[in-house]
Amino acid sequence: LDARRGTPDAGNVDQYLWPRGDAAKRAIHAVSTAVAVDELGPEVERLLHANGRAGQKKVGHPLSLHLYDAAEPAAVECDVVADGAPIAGWLVRGGGSNGRTSAPGLWVFYPAEPLPRGVDIVAKWRWDEQRDEVTFKAQ
Repeated sequence: LDARRGTPDAGNVDQYLWPRGDAAKRAIHAVSTAVAVDELGPEVERLLHANGRAGQKKVGHPLSLHLYDAAEPAAVECDVVADGAPIAGWLVRGGGSNGRTSAPGLWVFYPAEPLPRGVDIVAKWRWDEQRDEVTFKAQ
């Protein structure tokens, strides 16, 4: 995750989900089951510590909504289910100083545990009057 690297088709994009879906809302990117916490940086380490998980080495692969320079939404929600069962985790506004996890307009869902492999996972995002979703399988 490098939240500050730029936008696809700069100037033409006002929001972007990761993983990105095709016209059928199926992911066009490969998604790993987990990411090492030390690759994400100190803001994620603090998030885990604040939630009683200090020292945890991995989280599920982060899912993100990039709103770029859009006005700050009143509320953002992300529901993630795997094979119909909710995935526990935290939705965080990426407002810190670490470019791996923060950027203006960035929202990230961090699954508390590695994602299950090989089953349909659906992430449903809602903000203001908008919504989007993507279905993917973790590998």
